[in-house]
Amino acid sequence: MIDANSKTARAITATAVLAAAAMHCTMNYQFSSSLGANDVEKQVFAIFGASLDICKVFALAFAAHAWDRGRKVKALACFLVWATTVAYSGTAALGFAALARDTVVASRSTEADDYQINVTEVKRLQSQMEQSKLSPLFVASYGCTDYNKAATKGEERRKAEFCHQYWRASAHIGDLKPQLKSATLTQADPQTMVLAKITGFPRETVAMGLAVFLAIVAEIVSALGGWAFSRTIRQRSCQP
Repeated sequence: MIDANSKTARAITATAVLAAAAMHCTMNYQFSSSLGANDVEKQVFAIFGASLDICKVFALAFAAHAWDRGRKVKALACFLVWATTVAYSGTAALGFAALARDTVVASRSTEADDYQINVTEVKRLQSQMEQSKLSPLFVASYGCTDYNKAATKGEERRKAEFCHQYWRASAHIGDLKPQLKSATLTQADPQTMVLAKITGFPRETVAMGLAVFLAIVAEIVSALGGWAFSRTIRQRSCQP
């Protein structure tokens, strides 16, 4: 069993909460910087957003501490700061999640399209090679291994052109197959596709829901993590 009040458990929890808060702060910084029209505005918005995110992580813990000591006005002020920063960082987290997801999906869509184009091209070339094998020129050139044997100049030229096309197609297939093997995606957004099939919702709805879910998860952990952990420490310190 895990002792929630042990030093190890508290240290691991603190590290995880701080790491999550740092990542959320980075998300807020990245999205806030996109709001500026020039470099100065980008930095102002980014630093402002990151500062609010840091305040959000600790404000609720300060509010709880002030409330426990009977300083209710101060606790209310801390809670108001926390609620305000949560509202701002929540919109920033949602914007970052939506923007990042759109960017990733667009990149994956290009990769998936390239994969499908390569698959189609390989199939076309393979079909072309199979058709070439039925040609009398293929037989006369011994499978395109020797087109000079027992041939006139005209026949030699025709067989040479035919075999050059045959081996070009073969070489092109050889170039494309490694790309197909190294491709990691055949769908632009496989997660959305699977969830859409399971739930029956349109892909656009599922994609929006995933972006909102990511923002909510990030906000809950970063907004409540510091307070939850601070309560654990306080309870521990009260034990005889």
